[in-house]
Amino acid sequence: MRSQTEVARLLGVRPTTVSKWENGVSKPRADKLPKIAELYGCTIEELLADVPVK
Repeated sequence: MRSQTEVARLLGVRPTTVSKWENGVSKPRADKLPKIAELYGCTIEELLADVPVK
């Protein structure tokens, strides 16, 4: 698992932004979704799912 700092660096955002995403305070912009999906080895659809994918 990558750290918030590393994810932030790879996506060109601040670590606090990644923290807000993880805590449900905000959501990433649509243009970040392909890279986030790539980083976590999932699809954009899985990122947007309301329930965790097993």
